Amino acid sequence: MAELSNESRLNGGFTPLYIGANDPNGVYYPSVAELKDGTWSTNVRWDDLVFRNPISNNTNLAVRSQNDKTQFSLSATYYTNEGVYIEDDFEKLNINLNVAHKIFDDKATVGTNVIYSKGNRNNNGGLAYWRNPIFPVYNDQGTYNLVGIQDFSHPIALTENRTNKNEFKDFISSAFLDVQLLPVLKIRTQLNHKFGNSVTNYYNPKLYTQDGTFNNGSAGINNWESTETISETFVTYDQTFAEKHNVIAMGGFSSQFYEAKTSDLKAVDFFNESLGSGNLSVGNPEQQSVANGLTETIMYSWLGRLNYSFDSKYLATFTMRADGSSKFGANNKWATFPSGALAWKAHKEKFIDDLNVFDELKVRSSYGVSGNQAISPYLINSRYGQDKYFVNGSFQTTIGPGYPVAQDAQTGKFEWGGIPNPDLKWETTSQFNLGVDLAFFKRKLKVTFDYYNKYTTDLLRERLVSPSSSYDRMWVNDGELENQGIEITVDGVLVNKKDWGLTGNLMFTRNRNKIVSLGNAIASGLNTDALAGFKYEFAGSNVEAFRAIPNILAVGQPVNVYYGYRVDGIIQSEAEGLAAGLTGDLAQPGEFKYVDLNEDGVIDEKDRTIIGNPNPDFQASMNVNARYKNFDVSLFFNGSFGQDIFNTKAFSEPSNTPLRWTLDNPTNNYPSLRDGRNLRMSDWFIQDGSYLRLQNLSVGYKINSFKNIGLERGRVFVNATNLFTLTSFEGYDPEVGTDGIYWGGYPRLRNWTLGLELTF
Repeated sequence: MAELSNESRLNGGFTPLYIGANDPNGVYYPSVAELKDGTWSTNVRWDDLVFRNPISNNTNLAVRSQNDKTQFSLSATYYTNEGVYIEDDFEKLNINLNVAHKIFDDKATVGTNVIYSKGNRNNNGGLAYWRNPIFPVYNDQGTYNLVGIQDFSHPIALTENRTNKNEFKDFISSAFLDVQLLPVLKIRTQLNHKFGNSVTNYYNPKLYTQDGTFNNGSAGINNWESTETISETFVTYDQTFAEKHNVIAMGGFSSQFYEAKTSDLKAVDFFNESLGSGNLSVGNPEQQSVANGLTETIMYSWLGRLNYSFDSKYLATFTMRADGSSKFGANNKWATFPSGALAWKAHKEKFIDDLNVFDELKVRSSYGVSGNQAISPYLINSRYGQDKYFVNGSFQTTIGPGYPVAQDAQTGKFEWGGIPNPDLKWETTSQFNLGVDLAFFKRKLKVTFDYYNKYTTDLLRERLVSPSSSYDRMWVNDGELENQGIEITVDGVLVNKKDWGLTGNLMFTRNRNKIVSLGNAIASGLNTDALAGFKYEFAGSNVEAFRAIPNILAVGQPVNVYYGYRVDGIIQSEAEGLAAGLTGDLAQPGEFKYVDLNEDGVIDEKDRTIIGNPNPDFQASMNVNARYKNFDVSLFFNGSFGQDIFNTKAFSEPSNTPLRWTLDNPTNNYPSLRDGRNLRMSDWFIQDGSYLRLQNLSVGYKINSFKNIGLERGRVFVNATNLFTLTSFEGYDPEVGTDGIYWGGYPRLRNWTLGLELTF
């Protein structure tokens, strides 16, 4: 490691560290010779200090009872979970009560469901397991060994001195009343209420933390509280005419009210750290800050559904719903969403039944429109923000229109939002489905096939606006997106005997999405690809090493494709680099050989193109269940295939840096080591993300009843998750987000659970 570090710094024009001298910060770095001959013997395994083998516990106790009138159940669950990092712990208690009771000569049922949860989380994740092993945990004085005055990554110092704890409570309740008004008419009304509360306390001490050091101690208390109330009432009419005609009509109304309150209290410049966030008044009163927020949303819905069946063979369903959301302006608050479906149970036809092939043959088709209002409230209003600035020896607060909504990845400029759009409206998706359900061999083999096509219009998104508006971004309804694909499910009962059985389930999905439109190119500030001419905009997370965003939204392309340069190996000589259109350091041996796609003799932004796709070709899963007498085994596999991953750690892991280009190793696969390299977004960092994972394995044994102790049944089991993953991806875990970016981290945990279930 030391030799590679010296090589990288020398190649970048910097003074090497490992030369047996103090660096500019006064930190001594031993020489390579000292490390090799053992003169410097410190070699700390920080990963052993930071990580642990976590243990979790899940204990559940339930009591159930019922008679002709009443059903009752009460359960309690206590759950503890240790994170993979030391002192990173979670604890939760959950109590659930369900009661249902028949009244009015069994013509009505009243019931309630109450869930109470309470827990806490001690946050201690993200510790620096990658810390340099040459630095000891403690120095000769017995205190933490810090690498300079701005060493903010000492894992043990942070664990023992920093505070970050969250406590939460949740109360979820519902009450319902079902009344059979007539033999064909029923009414159901239900009221749901949810209350949540969360308090986070943190303290960053004057030493060991960046925030605490720069502010002479920093503490805060963040409060969050929300309530949500949903009221629903439905009337259902169910009538059969002439034995073969069945009509079910339902109509109803629902209302949803949501409110969230937040408050953030912060203090800095502590003259005494003994209480931390327990006494914020110990901080400098002139620098204390208080912020709070209130969010309210309301949605009303009218719903109607009509089901008709003839002879239980021909089925039709028609629905209509009208939704009104407070997130939209007066002219667009309400929208109507219809749908319809038809089905034919062909296996009930005599000419199909006479074939003696199908136990079930059902053909289905549907078309419907749905709405999306998943945006923040108040976007139809002018938004005001505030900031503080220091002038004449004190902080002043300024308030005005607009607030920062993003930061440019390359320039660092804050982008301003808050411009109102009173014309915002529902995003709508029209979907067509065609499917068939099949069953054979006395229903031992079942197959379901579905084809779907979804078309989304009036996309709710934040787009760039003209600089003359004094803003950078605003929320609009702009753009169109298409999704189409197939879903196949196969269920099979291979063996079903008294002492043993074997069943399986296979699922296959394939989806193709395409951006049809991003709105007006000029109004949206869209870029134009120099090679293919398509319109696009950058979207997603900035990767600091490249000071750029890998993903784009491009018209005619899948969502979140990668955009950058193509690489044709590694430059072997300066002449080769210059001939490729590169200049300066980028033309030197050991650098990436970027491809001049437009063949103008210069490597610049005009040579960028689509270099990968994070969307999978298909996804699949398989579940296998076997039993033999009292034993049972279950396996669940899942996989995703054909997607690309942008691996930000493709050349920074200890496993691949030794493979770097040198004069003695003129490889065409890896570049040279060079500190300060100006990386460009390229397909060299794109890797195949296909994987197949054994997600779950469970082995159990059924315990026979013991009447003398009141045991009705029991089961002891062992459950394992994430047993293995088959993949060519070079990172720890190929299962990343929808943007396909791999940020590093640690391997997915393999969990083992030993359990016992007893019923008395």
